[in-house]
Amino acid sequence: MDFLEDILLGGLEHSLAIANQKNTTQKLAQANTEIQRISAVKQAQQTKRISELENQCAQLHLAITALTRYLTDHGLIQESELRAFIEQIDASDGTLDGKLTFPEVRTKIKLIFPPKPQ
Repeated sequence: MDFLEDILLGGLEHSLAIANQKNTTQKLAQANTEIQRISAVKQAQQTKRISELENQCAQLHLAITALTRYLTDHGLIQESELRAFIEQIDASDGTLDGKLTFPEVRTKIKLIFPPKPQ
């Protein structure tokens, strides 16, 4: 009788182990799906933020270029004076590196142009 009990109980234990393994595999698959969903959402948010920063950078580049050309074209400042002033500002953060270090400010810049005189 012990032989038959071993066969029957052994088969039952084996079936339970397989069921537990399937359950664990399902849970891992669900967790993996959730991780992929969260990653996709984060990637979409990061892509949107990069696009916003690129647009902001382009607007700043336009504004600075326009101001620089306006000042030099109208004789309000010589290009050499402007370069010297830029270097002075650059050095104000302690490093002459072509950058100005300052605390990050998260604001949107909106350029408003006055209407052209008619």
